[in-house]
Amino acid sequence: MGRPSLKTLPTEAQQEGVTMALYVCLVLAAEFVAVGDLADSEGIVLATIWATTIGLALAHVFAFDLAGRLFSGGQRRSEAAIAAMVQLVAAIAVAAAVAVPFLFLSLDRALDVAAF
Repeated sequence: MGRPSLKTLPTEAQQEGVTMALYVCLVLAAEFVAVGDLADSEGIVLATIWATTIGLALAHVFAFDLAGRLFSGGQRRSEAAIAAMVQLVAAIAVAAAVAVPFLFLSLDRALDVAAF
């Protein structure tokens, strides 16, 4: 197996999107482990999922943008702006996927499915 060609290497935006998705997954999984048995309603769990995701995504994109500007003389690169948008979309996609079980299943069952 040789080295991958440039065409098969992921772009910065793709790498950042996957990084964000994994980051949100890890934090939400930790929340489910820490608070799973204490959850008392689907609404509280859904609010927690979305608040956590939005907070993480905004903090990460802010830090990503700030770091990018520090290394580019204060200018925002178009690739970085695209990567930031991909990060936000990835975070929203993860939150939506994790939230779906709470719309159709009982709280206990939804917690099991979402934690998986």
